[in-house]
Amino acid sequence: MERNLDVERFGIRARYPGRSVIRFHEGITRQSSKTGDFGRIRNLVGLESNGADDLRFGIWTMTPGEVHLLHHHPIATEVYFVLSGWGLFTVDSGVHKGVPGTCLYLSPGTRHKIVAGGDKPLEVICIWPTDRRAPDISGHGSYRSTVWDE
Repeated sequence: MERNLDVERFGIRARYPGRSVIRFHEGITRQSSKTGDFGRIRNLVGLESNGADDLRFGIWTMTPGEVHLLHHHPIATEVYFVLSGWGLFTVDSGVHKGVPGTCLYLSPGTRHKIVAGGDKPLEVICIWPTDRRAPDISGHGSYRSTVWDE
C-alpha cells in the first residue's frame, strides 16, 4: 500500500487505512466543533476513516429543531442529498424545504444553513473535498476553509 503523506503530516491515524469499502457502522461519528452548531456527522470516507486525502463523504444527522449554523466555504464545493426526514435549507438568501431526494449543490462562497424540522431525524449525505491543504482561516480543524456567518 502507498504511504499517505497527508495522514502522516497531520498526525491523523485512519481507522481503516487504504480501504475502499467501509460499512455504515464502521464510520467515525463526531459532533460539530463550533459552539451553537448542532448535529452529528458519520464520516465514511476521509482522513480519519480510510485515509482518503482528497474527498470526504459522510451522513449528517440532526434531531428536529437542531440547527447547522449559517456558514460558507470560500474555496470548497459541497453537495447535500436528503435521505430521510426534512429540513429548511438556507442557500444564500433563499430558504428551501429539503425532503428525501432533494439535492443541493453549494458552490464556493455559497452561504448555507440547515434547520431540522418534523418529528423524525433529518439525515443528509454530505460530500466535500478534503481541505487540509487549505490555509486554516477558521480555527476549526477539519473544516479549515469554513467561515461561520453566525
